[in-house]
Parts: sequence; structure tokens; C-alpha cells
Amino acid sequence: MPAIYFDMDGTLADFYGVDGWLDYIHNEDTTPYEIAKPLCKEMTMLKHALKTLQGLGYTIGIISWTAKGGSKEYNKATRNAKIGWLRKYFGYNLFTETHIVKYGTNKNRVAKEKDGILFDDDANVRAKWDGVAYDVHDIVNTLFSIISSVKEKAKKAIQNIATSAKNIISPDGHYAYIDKITFVDGIPITKVGKASNIENRRRQQLKHQYSDCPAIQNVEVKHFFTCHSDDDAIAMENVLRAVMVLINPRAYKFNDRLMDYDDSYVDIIKNHPETQKWAKEFCIL
Repeated sequence: MPAIYFDMDGTLADFYGVDGWLDYIHNEDTTPYEIAKPLCKEMTMLKHALKTLQGLGYTIGIISWTAKGGSKEYNKATRNAKIGWLRKYFGYNLFTETHIVKYGTNKNRVAKEKDGILFDDDANVRAKWDGVAYDVHDIVNTLFSIISSVKEKAKKAIQNIATSAKNIISPDGHYAYIDKITFVDGIPITKVGKASNIENRRRQQLKHQYSDCPAIQNVEVKHFFTCHSDDDAIAMENVLRAVMVLINPRAYKFNDRLMDYDDSYVDIIKNHPETQKWAKEFCIL
């Protein structure tokens, strides 16, 4: 799973901007860790970017050190103070991993995803990181560049699948799919379902008339999962429904398999941790 990790002091938290921070540390006082302001001036955009990446399947984590030379008791108090700071500014559910470790610890050793991305203000730490490491001067724009890259790759992959669907789909397979259905009046929706033949299902959809809706103009198979059996396809369809509810419970139309269409929804549904977890159980990836 892709991952992005952040240092805290000098990266997310303006720790070194707290007056007398070094004296506090020498006195083993956790005040600077508690009162430091966020370094990022665009916190709303930062949190939006992180939540978007989380929805795209990224692990978002923290790897931060305690104070140099701190006692066991002070290190424990520092961990608590840093976790409290993260909860204050980012909430409880954003960070999948939180590692507050002893000063000087090799950060690659504690990261679960060894080839993840790291943001850290310390050049020596960045040099020892096995994955891609960024300085902290432009975190928000860097994150949105990553999002754009991920979405573009996903979009191309989905387009390739849709384009080559006729060539790779057998007449008697078992599939769970994500569709984009566009009505004559231009309203697009996302639909999930299961089918034994994607091309036949596409033709059936074009003939279908939803209640109180105009005729369907176009159906695109945006992504499909090749399942081991029809029962597995049904199970995977139910997983996709559940993920749709998790992503946007207010966006539904007509029934629990339909949702307002947005390109990003397809990427999020496909890459969501729950989708990937059950796809490994039910599908041939």
C-alpha cells in the first residue's frame, strides 16, 4: 500500500518558533510540543489533500523523534504531548500510523511501508530514507501533485480496461463492475453490479429505463473485477456498494447501487482499502 509519512517538529509543527524552546527542553518541559502552532498556513487545504490521498488508498503516518537526551519519563510525556497536538489540529482518524520514537532512530526501521514518501525538515533524515523524501517548503502543492499523478494513472488504467474489454472478457465469466451511466439529458451516475458478460451487460444497461428517468445515452465500464465464481461476484458487488456508502452516503440516486458520478469516485472505490482487501479474497487481481 502506498504511504506518506510526516515528521512533526519543523515540518508540521512550528516547534522552533516557540520562544525559549531549548530552555524548555533542557528543563524537560513539554510546553513547546503543546503550544507550537502549525507551520502550514493552509491547514484546510492540507487536511483536504491528506483525506483525498487516504481515500485513494494511501497510508498517512507520523514518524517523529522525542527530545535529544530526554529521560524515559520525559520521552513518554513528549509522546503524549505530540499525540495531543496531532489530535488538536488533525482530528482522531487521519493518521493510520503514529510513531513517536527516541531521538536518532532510523525512521525507515519503524515505517510499515518502507518505500513510502517522507516529508522531513532534516536533510540527514531525508538522505537515509529508502523511499522518496521531500523538504517541507511546499507540502500542500507537492501533495496535490501526487494526487494529480495518482488520478491520471488510474484514469489511464481504467480507460485501457474499458477500451480492451471486448478482447479480454470471456463469454461466461464472473465480474463485479463499476459503471458510468450517462442519461440523454447529460446526467451521469456511478453504478456497481455483477455480470457474467460485461459487453452483454453494457448492452442491457443501454436498453434499461430507470423509473422517473430519461433514456440512457451511454454506458462505460470504468473498472471491473474478475471473480472466481458467481457467488464471489455477488459478494464483491456488495463490497463495492458498502464502499460507495462510506465514500459519499448523501450522493445516492434511485437505489443503493447508484450514485452521482464523479471521476474521483471511481478511483476511490477501486483503491479503497476495503475494496482491495476483499478483491484479494474474491477476485483474480
